[in-house]
Amino acid sequence: MNFPENRLVDRALSARGYFGYLWLTVKGTTVYSVYGKIAAAARKYAFLSRVIKIAVAVISAVKTSAALIFVFGVLSALVPAIVIHAAVFFIVGAISFRRLDKETEKIKGAVFIFAGDARRVTRATAREISERGEVMFLTPSLIGCGFSGAKKRSDGAINVHVGYYFRMKKILLKNGVKIYFIA
Repeated sequence: MNFPENRLVDRALSARGYFGYLWLTVKGTTVYSVYGKIAAAARKYAFLSRVIKIAVAVISAVKTSAALIFVFGVLSALVPAIVIHAAVFFIVGAISFRRLDKETEKIKGAVFIFAGDARRVTRATAREISERGEVMFLTPSLIGCGFSGAKKRSDGAINVHVGYYFRMKKILLKNGVKIYFIA
């Protein structure tokens, strides 16, 4: 059974370009199949055939124009919203990174950074290592870091986002803190 989405994918893969895709889309409609039957019956009437071809070209041009108007309308609404969100996230990130930089400068001694799945490390292991220095878990998850770059956990360890790790590493090395990376 040929589902509509499969036909869409087939048209997209077999067309050479966007206009070819549009032409295959028009050819896949019931209007075009009716046109094909009428054209087959009226091949001896060349004028009628030309009129129908022109009508199909006009319909495809109108369809393309409508799609372009819709796309530009959506983009004109989304682009300002995306820019505003990016500006807000940049400001919040800059403020939270400045606060985290001050906290990072207070760290002395050694830092043990675990990469990968934090669930592999038991609380007892983290507590044992924390006696020798600060324990941190490197994570790609923004939620685990409180959307700020780093967040202290209930067991005393700190979840550090990958985006803040490189900045934190530079500060720690500048202050002479030894970093032990445990994969």
